[in-house]
Amino acid sequence: MSLRSRLGRARNAFSVQVRAVRSVSTVDASTWDALEEALILADLGVSTTADVIAAVRQRADVEAVDEPEVVIDLLRAELVERLGSGDRGLARGGDPSVWLFVGVNGVGKTKKKAKRERKKKKEKR
Repeated sequence: MSLRSRLGRARNAFSVQVRAVRSVSTVDASTWDALEEALILADLGVSTTADVIAAVRQRADVEAVDEPEVVIDLLRAELVERLGSGDRGLARGGDPSVWLFVGVNGVGKTKKKAKRERKKKKEKR
């Protein structure tokens, strides 16, 4: 099974839940549960999902939002903000350098490490 098809399954599970949220007329506890389930199905992780939902819920309360579409927009903004911040570079230095590669099964972690090592060996020649 290819990476594309595995990611497609996660995206499909996520989009089914989001469509369910869009179909309701007002935001209630089941709406928040559906969003939480969508994020967990998308492999966001339980603690990160809880943090994201809490932040979105707080913002929705402050802005007195009761429309599902607006809540989804708030969720999108929160996710973009969290994913956009942070250093994505690989720090080199120290002896030994320790890097942690994280990802779901089949996304190419081992291949990526092998490519980096091959490049590093070529640079030393």
